[in-house]
Amino acid sequence: MPRRSIHDRAISTHRILTAAVAALDPTDHEAIGLMLCLWPRTRRLTPEQRRAQAADLYGIQPETFRRPTHEGHLLLNLAIELYQRIRDRHERRRTLPMTEEDGAA
Repeated sequence: MPRRSIHDRAISTHRILTAAVAALDPTDHEAIGLMLCLWPRTRRLTPEQRRAQAADLYGIQPETFRRPTHEGHLLLNLAIELYQRIRDRHERRRTLPMTEEDGAA
């Protein structure tokens, strides 16, 4: 398999990340999108502004949102979703039957 360019790898990473974010529940989906600057309207916002908007989604103060019970929990949910998607992708590759082109006899 030929090596993929850094550009192709970046596109693949972005696709996996956005798919994982989309799989979260709607409020978490919107909040993590704000925090990671995934939405075009967030690109010029400071981290503090993005955190304040995310906190508004939950009806809490930005300082409260920053605590592990909110921001940390959100990132943990995203990490679990990413792990599951990457693991499933890897498992599908391992279990697919090989063709003659892949080196099967």
